[in-house]
Amino acid sequence: MSKLEEKMRLPDRGESQGKNTLARLWSRIMVKIKLTPSKIEENNRAYVRNPLNQIPDDSGKRSSAAGNIRKEIERNTLTWRGFEKLIRWARPASAKVVAIITWKDGTTTVDSINIRIDDYDPKHDHEDKPISEYTNDELLAELEARGVDYVIPGHTEQEEKED
Repeated sequence: MSKLEEKMRLPDRGESQGKNTLARLWSRIMVKIKLTPSKIEENNRAYVRNPLNQIPDDSGKRSSAAGNIRKEIERNTLTWRGFEKLIRWARPASAKVVAIITWKDGTTTVDSINIRIDDYDPKHDHEDKPISEYTNDELLAELEARGVDYVIPGHTEQEEKED
């Protein structure tokens, strides 16, 4: 049995074996999207044919690219680049990574960055809207619209009404 088959049989899709945050997060995503071996093959076919991924129309190169995706899924550690590649490979409508950080002084910052999906260009791998262009209110509104639960320590509804 391959590493990928073993991982796909685990109820947590390898989260308990993940050695870094991105690998554990990807495992959670695999569980939520109900990733199966047949879905992996379907996504691989779409991925290698998508002109945005710039994989030549050559069976050897496409087979190699699909194999690289399988290896990326098998890994217990992920780089940021590998994580982004897997997100694009999963074909969501959009993707945004949100960091909610509470600092020792009690303040909380909320920042996010979009993962480029439809207009991705490997030559410009890390271009994105600067995080400074997002306000915390915009990010919090998006979390609420998506039904994501969050808590800002030290911030109460009473304080909000006083603002």
